Amino acid sequence: ELLEINTSRSLNAVSSAAPGKTAPFSADKSGDKAELLVTKIHPDVTEEELLEKFSTVGPVLSVKISRDPGGGDVSAYVLFKQIADAERALDTLYWDDMKGELICIQWSPNSAKGIIKNLRRLQIWNLDENIDDNALRQHFEKFGPIVKAQVKCGEGQKFAFVLFENPTDADKAADEMHGKTVGSKDLRIYQKWC
Repeated sequence: ELLEINTSRSLNAVSSAAPGKTAPFSADKSGDKAELLVTKIHPDVTEEELLEKFSTVGPVLSVKISRDPGGGDVSAYVLFKQIADAERALDTLYWDDMKGELICIQWSPNSAKGIIKNLRRLQIWNLDENIDDNALRQHFEKFGPIVKAQVKCGEGQKFAFVLFENPTDADKAADEMHGKTVGSKDLRIYQKWC
């Protein structure tokens, strides 16, 4: 049975879906929804911990965790009061460590903003060992203003992401840099990946 925990400020409302079904998340289709989808969450992370982490950016109206009963994926929807706070969380908390896992954050599919805004981020693999945050930024800033550029190590390899202010700049960078040799390796670039 898939257990979903609906978290409001009181953190006490619990509901479960029928076996094999996912309970629907109340979606505001107005496009003004400040809702983020958080994935790659460690199974031991609680809704209270997510609320605490995301509240550092701005007021959070609700957190909803979905857990795969087979011990697989854990994801959550985080609903902010203000779109600006959701954007700041996306820009500053992406790939933050929670209990040894680097969380991924994107606009919720329920949000019209997500269709455009998720395209600003490039995931970069096959990095040369000498590439750090500054070198990464230098290679990509020629395509447009960058909000954040970060290199990480994990699972035996080095990878990075670059978050542009504008999706068009991200498109140009992906087109021109995918397969380009930087250092000793050919970059592999993915867009809209989490």
